[in-house]
Amino acid sequence: MSTEKKKTASKGELFKEAGWVILGGLLPAWSRTYQQNFNDMEIKFAQLGIRTLLPENFYFSQGIYYDFIQILSAPSHEKMVAYSVWFAAQGWGHFSPMPVMEYTSESTGQIPKEKDVTIVPNMDIENPAGWYILGTFDRDWYLNLGENLEKARQKRLGFCIRDVTPLYFTQGSRFSCVQLLEASSAGKIMEYTAWFAAEGFGCLVSTPYMDTTMVQQALFDAARNP
Repeated sequence: MSTEKKKTASKGELFKEAGWVILGGLLPAWSRTYQQNFNDMEIKFAQLGIRTLLPENFYFSQGIYYDFIQILSAPSHEKMVAYSVWFAAQGWGHFSPMPVMEYTSESTGQIPKEKDVTIVPNMDIENPAGWYILGTFDRDWYLNLGENLEKARQKRLGFCIRDVTPLYFTQGSRFSCVQLLEASSAGKIMEYTAWFAAEGFGCLVSTPYMDTTMVQQALFDAARNP
């Protein structure tokens, strides 16, 4: 009989490279030094081993709940806590980090990979705008999860809505999922969310988001004298 001990994963290994969605609010101090803030954030990411899972590490929103969104990968829960404490200590604002998991029709779940962008090729979208979706699911969604994921994906294609990220499941207290999309109009997003509810899948809340270049231009315009 072998006396070799079975190897068990340490706490750090269990939580290695976890995915996180960051939903946060900003204070006025952020806008006064926003250009330097992004440099400081990159340095802190390097120190903590945090990586972004999106083309940019920071997207601004115009929602009533949150001012910005990030989707990140961190080597441990402790590193994400350290980032949230550091962010608040700068006087920039606060955020709620929530673990995320990507579910697909082929698998039960997997941690999202770095910069796992799934933009659909060859889709002609005129003047696309970015939207992030926060959702809650009803029981019917989970009964045929793989089938419903594919049905929703096909419906987005039918509405000419492009996936910027996969659908990420979260463990938040208010929302069950988050996804970034691109569409030519708010009407397309509204059609999709209405269809989702009519299917009995749940409720989706849509909010426009902007990348850093757009926000920097907006802040410049706002600072100019009339």
